[in-house]
Amino acid sequence: MKPKSPTKKKSPMTHQRSTSAPTPKPTVHEEDMPWKEYDMIERKLSLPTLIQSNDDDAVSSFLEAETLQKKLEKQPLLLDSLYTNIRVQVGSQRAALACIKLECLTDSVGAHKSLGQIQKDYLQLEHSIDEFYFASRSTHDLSSSYLKHMRLTDRTCARHIDYLLHLLSRLEQQTHVDPFDALSVSSSTSSGSSKVFSNKTSITTLSESDETWTVAYLEQRIDYLVDRLLKRGQQELNRALHDEQPRLQLERSIKQRDELLSEQKEMIVDLRHELDRQRVDKKRQAYLEAELDRLSEENKQLLAKVEMLSTSSDMIDDMIGQLEIVKQKEYQIRELRTEIERMKHIYTTRESGFILQAASIEAELEKVLKEYDKLTRNISDFNCERRLLEDEIDDLKQQKYALEQQLLDQKVQRLSDGGGQTNVLRKEFRQLMQYVKQKHAHELSQETESKRRVEQELRQVKAETEKKRWDKVHVGVQTHLDVGLVGVIVGK
Repeated sequence: MKPKSPTKKKSPMTHQRSTSAPTPKPTVHEEDMPWKEYDMIERKLSLPTLIQSNDDDAVSSFLEAETLQKKLEKQPLLLDSLYTNIRVQVGSQRAALACIKLECLTDSVGAHKSLGQIQKDYLQLEHSIDEFYFASRSTHDLSSSYLKHMRLTDRTCARHIDYLLHLLSRLEQQTHVDPFDALSVSSSTSSGSSKVFSNKTSITTLSESDETWTVAYLEQRIDYLVDRLLKRGQQELNRALHDEQPRLQLERSIKQRDELLSEQKEMIVDLRHELDRQRVDKKRQAYLEAELDRLSEENKQLLAKVEMLSTSSDMIDDMIGQLEIVKQKEYQIRELRTEIERMKHIYTTRESGFILQAASIEAELEKVLKEYDKLTRNISDFNCERRLLEDEIDDLKQQKYALEQQLLDQKVQRLSDGGGQTNVLRKEFRQLMQYVKQKHAHELSQETESKRRVEQELRQVKAETEKKRWDKVHVGVQTHLDVGLVGVIVGK
């Protein structure tokens, strides 16, 4: 008898997805979600597909028990894969939430609260997934232990029945008993002990060479064994009924886990929608932040350009100021050059005039010098003549003085004829007059000598003055323009 397949009921997660209002999902598509895979794994993990649901809760055949055992062996792998996928999904969602939380640090308080609520929901979901995983593992362990127990019981019973059949065939060979009776006895024995666990009854094996056993002893032994097996079957049946309560509790816990899982799936769907909305908000916020970053970058670039323009404007103002200074200096240089050209023209004009004037003056000076030479020669001649004349005048004065002395002597001689006192007076008067005349002549000669000396000095001063004036006029006439000096003045 094959186990009844569980009725395929619609997953609450699928129902939630079908009944929920459509929300915009720009990034996450429904076919990308692992819900179908989760539903399939959930159906594979459901215990009713592995445990028979008949009244006596026993395995109908050994083939079905083997099939259930294989399915039960595959169940931990499926459970581990489901748990790994869920953990990966939760980890990725936690990482996404962490990224969103890090990116939304500068947002409002409402965004922080919503992110905190989502993070709490994810932590609760992760805790529920862990509880579901460990509860499923414990349920699987209980189911596997129960099925293993049933499998061992079936194998033990089968081995025991085979042993009894072999024993009966031996007895039939020895006592020529009808084999159909032995088979009926063995079948009744096997039907009564289908759910018996492994017994430890030791039956003494019969050796092929032992022929001392009698038919009565064997019948008694078989009856004893049948009674023993019936009692053990009843005990195992009672034990199975007693073990039915944990199974029922297990089914109830499985139903509770299914309900919790459906609630968690609904919560996951809600969280998915909330996460999609948060992702849309995050993308919008990321776009706005990118736009803000771009605008801030453009603002920084514009500020840098403004600073560069202000710096360049300051530099341009400085350069304009320097250019104005340079222009003023160039204007001053042009004016100086114009002034220099004008001064050169004036200088050349004056120099040409001075040259002409100097030439005329030189001609006149030559004439004057010639006249001066003549005059100097005449003056020297005149000086010689004057000296001669002065010497003659001095001689004439001395002659005059001598003649006056003689005259006075003659007058005195004429007067000496009157008396002796008169002669004495005359003599004294004559001596006095002679003394006065000598003094007067001496002073006159000194004055004449000083006059000659002063005249000589005056002539020397006049000659030196004329010489200096001549040298000055000669040097001024022969002065030329110094072009190097003019270049130095222009450079300054």
